[in-house]
Amino acid sequence: MGSRSSRKSRGWTVAEVRQLGRTPDSVLARSTGRTITEVRSEREARGIAFTKGDQRWTAAQIKLLGKMTDQELAQRLGRSRDSVWSQRKAFKIPAFKPRSKIRRWSPKEIRLVGTMPDEELAARLKRTLDSVKNERFVLGIPVFDPKRSGAPSQPHGYRGRSASEKTRYSESSPAAEFLDGGRRGPPRRRAR
Repeated sequence: MGSRSSRKSRGWTVAEVRQLGRTPDSVLARSTGRTITEVRSEREARGIAFTKGDQRWTAAQIKLLGKMTDQELAQRLGRSRDSVWSQRKAFKIPAFKPRSKIRRWSPKEIRLVGTMPDEELAARLKRTLDSVKNERFVLGIPVFDPKRSGAPSQPHGYRGRSASEKTRYSESSPAAEFLDGGRRGPPRRRAR
């Protein structure tokens, strides 16, 4: 073990320092009589990145392009982000876009908002109670009240409403415009 401590204390020659980052750490460790950890530590302490040089892309690596962000793939493959980006562009592969975890409301679901208690609708549509309440608020639909006179017999998206049923909504609400046919499709959400 005495030789190991003397190896650690031995300084680095100019020629050895020049090889840091150019020669694989394992090869440099073997040729200088040091451990791979010592070589890696010295290279990182001097802020020298290990460059693998030009490596050919394998078919398996090319298949990964566009399946995750360029940064993630670069880390996974041990390449630079720019290298991954340029290879993806060369193959005309679009950038990775993660899918939104938000489930959009269908017109059929929108028609049900306000026709039953929010809790019941949330269970029926397999949505959270907050999601149902938020959608009802965005549409400007009041809370369901079975005792209210003029409670609709048809779902809210029904276009053949009588004038008395339309008075349940304020004239400026998105739901009133939707029900009057002022727009095609459900009202658009406002950006926050």
